[in-house]
Amino acid sequence: MALGVAALVPASAQAAISAGMTMSFPISVSEGQKGLSAWIALHNLNSPPDTTATNSVCNAGEKACLGDSGVIVVPSCKQIVNGVCTAAGADPGVLTISPTATGRAGTACAGVTFTTSVVDSQFGTVLFAPPPLSRVTLPSTSPTCTIDFTVDVAKAPTGDVNPDAAGTQIGQTARHTQFFGTFSTESANASGIAALAATTLLPPEAPPPPCADCDDDGYLPKVDCNDIAPAIHPGAFDSPGNLIDEDCDGRDGTFPSIGSTLSYAFAVAGRSTRFTSLVLRLARADTTVHIRCTGGGCRFESKTRLVKQSHARADLSSMVRASRLRPGAKLEISVTRPGTIGLRRTLTVRSGKRPIQTDRCLVPGQSQASACAL
Repeated sequence: MALGVAALVPASAQAAISAGMTMSFPISVSEGQKGLSAWIALHNLNSPPDTTATNSVCNAGEKACLGDSGVIVVPSCKQIVNGVCTAAGADPGVLTISPTATGRAGTACAGVTFTTSVVDSQFGTVLFAPPPLSRVTLPSTSPTCTIDFTVDVAKAPTGDVNPDAAGTQIGQTARHTQFFGTFSTESANASGIAALAATTLLPPEAPPPPCADCDDDGYLPKVDCNDIAPAIHPGAFDSPGNLIDEDCDGRDGTFPSIGSTLSYAFAVAGRSTRFTSLVLRLARADTTVHIRCTGGGCRFESKTRLVKQSHARADLSSMVRASRLRPGAKLEISVTRPGTIGLRRTLTVRSGKRPIQTDRCLVPGQSQASACAL
């Protein structure tokens, strides 16, 4: 990542001590990006006769520094004057700084963990605080402390710190104070101030154009209802009951009807009814016929027969002929075959009258019979 250009503005009460500050924020960002690398650096810029002096960096609020603000950064600003973010430039929350920062190896604060926190909500000012009861020092032999951290692009800025440049420019400001010996309002201390306006917010990238045929199944998106699944397209086999529209007709596939029909004959003698004939027409191989008898006159509770081969006419009369059923008795006949919608016919016996016939359908995967579709 290229470094931004920082304006270095050291201030000093006397020529011997001088403090400097530089920083780097990402050059171009997009809203929503996270974990982008950034850093600030504190410099001991002392000149003779104190070139060899070790400077201390003030912490926020400590008595030794007369209530100095410590190492602070305003990560997003839309108006900077003389290295300071103005009240009109306040634009907090555009760039947010990671909760911790780390002193870079090979610099005066190597390995030091800094805690960051927002100390001024109007500007979004962030304080970089070293561990409690410690202070960063900058000896002449290692005069720079570089602090690494990351930033997130939380939202779009409300203004542009440099309208003449392409894109929307986001500015940053930072400051800290150094001293050696005893901190004084008159001598032996200096402030380092930096201002940066090098972060450009780029417009969001346009979405990529749609594929001509993303799943390469020969069907374009305008007719392919799922262009990332090659098994789904118009004309594909639509497996019934899986709640997936594989053939793009707008509904799940349906099971075919079993195609067989039941016919029967009966005879009435007094108050009893005897079924003299029960025939399954257009019987298909692997069809199961299950008959359950309830009520007066039943000679069995249930019977089952498997039709092993296809027949135009399968005679099932022997399964029911022996019973002489009294009024209210029921004969429930279920005809099923794997992968098809079966038939359940219930015959309720009445005295001296034709039995009441009720037909329901047996859909694979459903535990109860349901009304048959017209």
